[in-house]
Amino acid sequence: MAPCGVAAFLCTVIVASAQSFDTLLRNDECEDDCALSALQIKTSQGGQEQSWEESVLGAWAQEPGCQGVLKGQCGVGAVVVEVQPETGIVSRTLYTAGAGGGPAPFDEHKMTSIFPVASNTKIFTSILLMALADHGKVSMNETVGDFVGQECGDLPVAVANITLLQLSSHTSGLPAQPTNRHMEDCKKDPVNCNPFTKYTVQDLCQTLREVKLGPKGHYLYSNLAFGMLGYFMELRMGVPYEKLTQTWVLQPLGMNSARITMNESQWEELAPQGKDASGEGRWRRQPYGILQGNGAFLVSVPDMGRLVEAMIKAERGQETPLAASLRQTLQPMAWSGFCACNACEEEELLNLSIPTAERGVVAMGWESSSSGLRRGWHKAGDIAGYSSWMAFNAALGRGAFGVDTCGGCGAQLGSLRGSAVQRMVQLLADGPPKKVSPLPQVAKPELAALVGEVQACPAAPGKLQSTSLAGLSLTLRDGKLLASTTSFTGEESDVVTATPFSSAEADGLQAFSGVVLELSGPVGTIHGGPREHGPLAEVSQWRTIHFLAEPSAPNKRGAAVLHVAGADVFFVDDVSQCP
Repeated sequence: MAPCGVAAFLCTVIVASAQSFDTLLRNDECEDDCALSALQIKTSQGGQEQSWEESVLGAWAQEPGCQGVLKGQCGVGAVVVEVQPETGIVSRTLYTAGAGGGPAPFDEHKMTSIFPVASNTKIFTSILLMALADHGKVSMNETVGDFVGQECGDLPVAVANITLLQLSSHTSGLPAQPTNRHMEDCKKDPVNCNPFTKYTVQDLCQTLREVKLGPKGHYLYSNLAFGMLGYFMELRMGVPYEKLTQTWVLQPLGMNSARITMNESQWEELAPQGKDASGEGRWRRQPYGILQGNGAFLVSVPDMGRLVEAMIKAERGQETPLAASLRQTLQPMAWSGFCACNACEEEELLNLSIPTAERGVVAMGWESSSSGLRRGWHKAGDIAGYSSWMAFNAALGRGAFGVDTCGGCGAQLGSLRGSAVQRMVQLLADGPPKKVSPLPQVAKPELAALVGEVQACPAAPGKLQSTSLAGLSLTLRDGKLLASTTSFTGEESDVVTATPFSSAEADGLQAFSGVVLELSGPVGTIHGGPREHGPLAEVSQWRTIHFLAEPSAPNKRGAAVLHVAGADVFFVDDVSQCP
């Protein structure tokens, strides 16, 4: 074991509590089993000012949906990653908090616990696919028929011709789930339920023969597709998916905690049990079948920070393991729906060919995320007992990952907002609001063109917006552009200055211009009415409005798109013109 040397890398562990937090340093050159050295310990005496990040963790702990029976029984762990653009120096800061301000169920000093990262596994599968393609082991144009055509016999031509590229970008037309998952074990043992247990190649062949495809080339989120990808790589290389991913992806990135297979004692020692809304324990302890590539891995929070760091460096063109393969997973492929708390698996939000009320861009497993006027990326992961989110913005050099053991508390049925931890991580990835310098000599006619009132487009039939804002008003006074908002419950915000920006850079599909606001918003979800379940925790954050100049925009000024929690929310003059 290499000794811990000079701490050129900063790793801080903070317990988001009113009583205390610990600050520790470690050297990134240390091997994983080198313990964190407590070089400095600080104690907060209640009155000490919190950092903005601590306030976000504290806000999560106050979310009404994360209290009740969950208070003191579950918690959240998160890592914030910052990469300095000039020096490449990296800091990773670890945070943990308990629901309702209770104790967090984590090792607060080492954060060695591992968690089901669920659909974040899809990112590992995408990187594995690109790494194998880069080494000539597979071709992105190979098809489903090339891998299982002989085993499955006569498959529908449209299914047999699905390519690996389509599988990896959610554009294959395959549905979210197989038609024949094994749900019988979940009825017998809901605590340890895994519907992918015992799933065999014969089961896969049956699904592929009877599945109804959506339109190829359009976004349709698919657990089935990514499960197949992992299995196909296993077939090609003759190595189990877990070992293959560890060798080609996880170990090169230093993510040595990641595993799928564990014995009973490892489950008890390494993986804190998740809870559902009733406080019942939840675990996906039953082993996976062949579709592991869609969500089987368990990983520590610090190791997920290593992935975020590598993605930021790769997109910035900085040196990092697997840089070329990581960059290729970020190729924009199609418009997508906003995916949060499994909403992406509901088909009425999908099959998109143009931007809709809440939209983004899909790459290879990644979904677009916006911070300021810069395009970033995120990935969600939800299973019973746990909710997680990973997001980063390479232009800002910042990203974050977080997971709860509270079953996605703070999520609201029928909402696209996502769980409280998902909202929290997006805020941590965006970073604290900063002073924004306006563009010099912005012409008054240009500002005047932005003046007016717009309303939020509906997200989808029966769905709520992920943002609480229903209306947006922009006025011009003494040469300054001012903005105010109205919520769906009729609450009006204070008037704030809107700082105009423009950008000639394309995000892969279009260029934009817009304004930046500094507002505040809740970490958790909007409930049935204002303050219905107690005070919602709010933190200061950026809200960015892009005015899109494109022929397909639904009004003459172009749609105003509010970026919040990674989503693009369309505002228009006339809601009847919404896409």
